[in-house]
Amino acid sequence: MKQLTVAVHYEERRRHYLSQQAKIMLGVHDEVAAMPEEDSNESPFSMILKRSSLAEDLKSMFESLCDNGVVKLLVNNFILVSFCLPHKIHRQPWASRNLYIEPGRIQRCLERLRPYHGILLLTDKHSLQEFLPLDGTQSLNRLITVTNPLKSLQTLALEADLNLSQVFQMVSHLVYWAKATVIFPVCGTNVYVLSPTVVLNSGLNEKFAATFQEKSLSVELSKFSYPVQLRDTRDILDHPKNQEEKVQIVLWLLQHRLIFQQHTYIFFVPPLSRRKKKTSEDVSRIMPILPEDESLAFENRTEMQRASSISDVASVNSDESVSIGSNSINAMFSKSPSSEIASDSSQVSEDMRAGNRFNQDGLSHLSKEERECVLNVPAAKSPEDLKLFSRLCSYFNGKHHIEEIMYYENLHRAHLVTLLDKFRDVLIMCQYQDPATALGIR
Repeated sequence: MKQLTVAVHYEERRRHYLSQQAKIMLGVHDEVAAMPEEDSNESPFSMILKRSSLAEDLKSMFESLCDNGVVKLLVNNFILVSFCLPHKIHRQPWASRNLYIEPGRIQRCLERLRPYHGILLLTDKHSLQEFLPLDGTQSLNRLITVTNPLKSLQTLALEADLNLSQVFQMVSHLVYWAKATVIFPVCGTNVYVLSPTVVLNSGLNEKFAATFQEKSLSVELSKFSYPVQLRDTRDILDHPKNQEEKVQIVLWLLQHRLIFQQHTYIFFVPPLSRRKKKTSEDVSRIMPILPEDESLAFENRTEMQRASSISDVASVNSDESVSIGSNSINAMFSKSPSSEIASDSSQVSEDMRAGNRFNQDGLSHLSKEERECVLNVPAAKSPEDLKLFSRLCSYFNGKHHIEEIMYYENLHRAHLVTLLDKFRDVLIMCQYQDPATALGIR
């Protein structure tokens, strides 16, 4: 409504548009009032709609908002006014009825956008370019032309010859208008699973069948009933065209939010045997005396926090390579957690005999018991492994997934996963969705 107000105000100053429309509306009311009672069958509002362009625009805007949530009109055939209701245009008929996407939720997802993310258009490029205004920026057209779900935003910025900050603004605009969604670039190591908001119906099945002949939507969705890597859903002996079709099916499922990607996050959790003394001291300060049964229950609850190994993650071996360009990127997108460790908190304990073999800045925020747990891991005897672990330790808080660590630290997946497996005694691996891509998942 603010855009419409500004447009009408501008036209009033330029052509006295609002004054003219007000005179037309008042004139119709006076005309109807002067008619004899038997001749005044027609409503004055119907007559106003026929004579006033402003009234017609207001009616069109209201009907569009009720219908699809999108408004696109020319005020006085001169100023384009376009806006949308995000909660309405992002709603999909095959999703759960409880799914309600507020503008604030879109904003929170976009705030987590990073250069390693990708973009997946929800409509074809030609239709999207036709939807853009004629006087729209050519930069957006260039970005749409080079958009590829297999490439990151940083790569798209280079190919479109655009600043990365411009690409972020354009992607945010497309996501807000439900013309695109944020994803991680599609590759064989991506893990996908069925969305909990899926409600299948005949319309969705027919739409899938029209796009992929001789394919069943239910069968394709059953492949993602549990988290599975994309490369595990394909047969390497298949014809290249069949493999390409399977990738297109995954993209279609992502477009319709029927599946979503899970990322691996890492938690640093030292074993209970090393934390027991410190935990008991902390508890004794809070609860000086615990009954025997409560003490046993507390110990059992603590033991449940420790998980097993990550042998399934260690089996991943990918040739993906990640490199960071030399161009300067906005600090909120380029700063890595490992660079935020304070340099003035690196005092070394006398008990840490291996302290001269590596840079301890990455472990300075750990307690004495936690550092001992790290040093007792067999892999800690290798100076290279210990140095890399201390560098990455700030990521192990469950807020950074493997792909983010690879991007910021310029590491290969195989190198990172091997290190995590070596230090599996003090690490726990969890899989859940990246908040930047969680727009359609509650």
